[in-house]
Order: sequence, then structure tokens, then C-alpha cells
Amino acid sequence: MPATTCPARTCQRTARARSRLTDRETVAEVPLTVLSSIEVIFDAGLMHRRVDEDDAARRRAFESLPAVALGIVGQSPAPLVVRMRTGESGTWVSVVNVCGTACQAVLACDAAPSGAHDAVTKDALPVGAAGEVLVGLGPWEMKTIVVEGERTVTAARVMFEPGVQERLKERLAELHRRRTALEMPAPLAVLDNPSFDLPELGGLVPGWELLEPRRGTFSPVAGKPSAGSKAAMFASANGLATLRSNPFPPPATGRISIAMWVRTADGSQQPPLRIAIEGVQDDREYYRFAPVGRGAGAMPLTSAWSQFVLQIDDLPTRGIESLRVRLDLLGPGSVEIDDVRVFDLAFEESQRVQLSRLLAVADERFAAGDIGGCLVDVDGHWPRFLERFVPPVAAAAPDPAATGAGGLGTDESAQPQRTGVMDRVRRWWQ
Repeated sequence: MPATTCPARTCQRTARARSRLTDRETVAEVPLTVLSSIEVIFDAGLMHRRVDEDDAARRRAFESLPAVALGIVGQSPAPLVVRMRTGESGTWVSVVNVCGTACQAVLACDAAPSGAHDAVTKDALPVGAAGEVLVGLGPWEMKTIVVEGERTVTAARVMFEPGVQERLKERLAELHRRRTALEMPAPLAVLDNPSFDLPELGGLVPGWELLEPRRGTFSPVAGKPSAGSKAAMFASANGLATLRSNPFPPPATGRISIAMWVRTADGSQQPPLRIAIEGVQDDREYYRFAPVGRGAGAMPLTSAWSQFVLQIDDLPTRGIESLRVRLDLLGPGSVEIDDVRVFDLAFEESQRVQLSRLLAVADERFAAGDIGGCLVDVDGHWPRFLERFVPPVAAAAPDPAATGAGGLGTDESAQPQRTGVMDRVRRWWQ
């Protein structure tokens, strides 16, 4: 059965404190004019990229502004943010480019000025025949300019170098290919023995460690038919027993998902199991888990093989090391485990839909000729995430039926009926 019609069972709600797709990035009704507070104008690049602390040019441009409030100039197209204030020494204008592509701002005044200059460098700026001041802006650049005389900047427009539109079109196509690749995430090759098929060495199962051998046992059994020839039985006779994998480095994406197939011999006897990820963060234990079997909020087990998924969307990217897949039996009971996989690019369905909507907004801006607005969209967090971490696919996604290679899927032999909120949450991979 194709994975696109087969749900995987979700163990717990995902944490999205840092990687949530925000309203600003997904709502189609985003204004075409980029407006912002003065604090965001100064740190506009921080909305999309890291700015070096010693960004002296940006700091000088900000410090050169008069110590008074500046008003927004209407009709300023993306990616420009334009503010102004008229004073005794002339008209002070702050111009910010909030995208990663160089451009030229063309500022229209109510009357032709006698001149204009950069407030920091004192260099004269060109003034067009119609009295328009031309301001060249690099990626993410902010400039403070002074227009001579009591002039009012009435409007602004933006110009880009030739070739920007064609490169943007190619970038949009590439982003769509990368978004398509999320439909069938590939597992990370970080577990030494994910399907328990390696032969035992001295009574030990390679790639796995039993921490409480006096209370727990760990031994090979017959595997899930669609996986390998072996699975593993993990049991506790009394008290806490812990099984964990070999250590592996954390993914750079800040996301991690653990998927495994689990069953119990007797569904009426639910073992108190935790599926977890552990690690070391700044010399302290890092531990996130989902309850399975017996316990508050736990998804019950059956005698049929069923896939469970623990997804963490806010995995630290710094100060953490030695991650391991971990299973804790908190009391007596046993489970069989097979085909354990680790993913770093597993997005639930609602998140994938939001990514598609975000790209659709950028497509609409491009089709409407709003190149600046489209550039702001593709320079946001999630498009840059796709470009940095997700490899593109050439055409359509791989055949979903090929889940035997380690992708997320389901077992056709048994799909127990579930009701309630966890049932609604678990339909990720449709």
C-alpha cells in the first residue's frame, strides 16, 4: 500500500517554539509595502540572516539619523522601507533594503531638490531630471541621506539590475523542487544496527546497549516481514530498564524524528514504555520522550506491528552532543521493536501545506511583476531553510511504495482502529 494513503502513528505533539511557520511567513494577505518599526529597520537583516556585531556601516547610518521620530513614506514598494523627517538642515531620509539582492531606490520629491548626499560618507547622490534622488543599496543595506531644502519625499520605486528576474524565476523553481523532496524524507545513516539484523557478538546486539541487565533483557526475535529477518524483544522483569542506541551527532537542521515499529504479545497487558531521544547539552542531560502503552496520554500497543513517531522541532543546534535513541520500560512488561529510523527533515502534513502556501504567495507576487515582494518572500527563514538543508528532486517525488528503503510507511497486515485527538494528529505522511 502506498505510503501516501497510510498513516504513521504520532506519539506526542511536536514542539514548534523555534521552527514554527509563522503567520508573517504564510498569510497570503501580506502587504506589498514593507513597513517596520525603527528598531526593525535598524536590524532588518536580522529578520532573515545573521548580522555581524561589528557591522560599522549599518551602525553609522543609524546613528546619523536625527533624534526625532521619522514618518513612513507611502507608496514604498518592497523591498524598500523609507522614512523621512524635514528639519532646518534639510530633509532626512532613512532607506532600507530588506532583501538579499542589491537594488536602487528612486525617491520622488514634491519639488526638485538642489542636491542630496549620504549623511555618513557625505558623498553626493545623483538627482534625476525629474528631481528624483537615486540611492544605490546593497543586500540588507541601510542608508541615511539628506535632501537639501524643505522637500517632502512623496513616493519611492525600486529598480534591479538586468537578470534579477530570471534568476529569481530559477530560484523559485528550485525551491519548489526542494519542497517536493519533503514528501518522502530519507532516514539519516546514524544507527549502526537499525533493524537488528547484525549477528550477535558475545551475546550482545551490535549498536544497542542495555543499561539495566539485572532488571531488563534484550534479545533477537523474528522481524517484521517487510523489514529484515530479525527484530528485538525488550523486556523488564521489575522496575526501570533502559535500552539505547549508539551515539550520533545532532543534525544541523534543529529537527529530529524517531520512527520505529513496535508491538506487544498481549494487547490487554500494556507495558509502560517511553520512546525517547537523549543527549548531552552543555554538560547536562537532554531527554525528550513520548509515552506508549500504559500511562497518561500514552498511545496503546497491539499485537500487530504499528509505527510510532516521536518528532522534535526545536532540537538545539549548539551545545548538544552524543544523541541516542532510547527506550525506557518503567515497569514490568515486554515489547518487540523493529526498523528504527532517524530523520531530520520529517515535516507533518500541516507544516508541508504551509510551506506550499508560502511558495504560492511568492509565485503570485512574481506573476504580478512584484519582484521586490517576491525577493522578500524567498529571503525569509523557510525558503533559506529549504535551500540550506533540503536536497532537490529532479521531478516528482520517489515512488511512495518503496518505503522498504527506510522511509516512513505502514504495515498492510494490520491497521488497528483508533479514535480521539491522537488519531487526528497521527496522519502525518498522507
